[in-house]
Parts: sequence; structure tokens; C-alpha cells
Amino acid sequence: MDLKFIAAYASYGWHLFPMTHRTKKPKIKRWNAGGATQDIKTLTEWYSGKFKDCGVAVLTGAISNIVVLDIDKRNGGLSWLEEAEKTHPEAFQQAKTVQTGDGWHYYFSYNGEESKEIAPGVEIKSDGANITLPPTIHKSGSTYQWVT
Repeated sequence: MDLKFIAAYASYGWHLFPMTHRTKKPKIKRWNAGGATQDIKTLTEWYSGKFKDCGVAVLTGAISNIVVLDIDKRNGGLSWLEEAEKTHPEAFQQAKTVQTGDGWHYYFSYNGEESKEIAPGVEIKSDGANITLPPTIHKSGSTYQWVT
């Protein structure tokens, strides 16, 4: 894992934790109950040592001040996204976006929104949830990448 990404994410105040390579399985226990951290010393130790080949995820919600709209193409999220972009183009233009192995993540400031599925292939990730970050490798072999 490139420590430049880890340092940048920690500087945003994001609480991070390692994910098993090419999976969405956390490598630490209690990732959502105090295990995720923004402490750069701990993160550097993890990603320079025993978790150097792991992906990185962020604990979403109030703790990291982000809510993420998770769109999965394979589960039908693309048609919902196309309609939502027509209805609310400004929201999608302002969002930071990550291309995943199967869709997109749209990052917004935390607003109290709850984690939930809002349509097939469309989820809001907030308090108690997590999202995988670039440059983690997706199970498909593609790399999560920042688009905007």
C-alpha cells in the first residue's frame, strides 16, 4: 500500500483500517468499535509491516465526516444512477468520485443520513459502515481509482 494515500486520508480526519487483499474483509477486529484509526504512526506501522499488502478502508459516518453513495453496476445501480444524475446533476458534479471494480463511490460530507439500501445496487454508507479506498485492488483485479 502506498503510504502517500494513507497519510492523505489520515490528514482528512478519516478513520482507516486494513482489508484483506482483494476482499472486503477487515484485517483487524473491532474495526467499527475503536479499531479504525487516523493516527499516522499506527497506520504507518500497519502499512509498512504486517498489513503492507492489504487494502485500505474508511469508517464512514460522523467519525470520518463522510457519507458515501455506493453504486454497483452488476446489481442494477447503473439505471438508478443515470436517472439520479439527470434529476440532481449538481450533487454528482460536486461529489468526489471513485471508480470501483463494479461501479462508483460518490463522497459527500456527513449530513446525518443513515446507512441503508435505497434501490437495487445502490447503498448509502454512513454510521457503522465502511468503504474501500484507492489504490486497493478489487476482487476483479482492477484498482479502485479516484475519478474526481
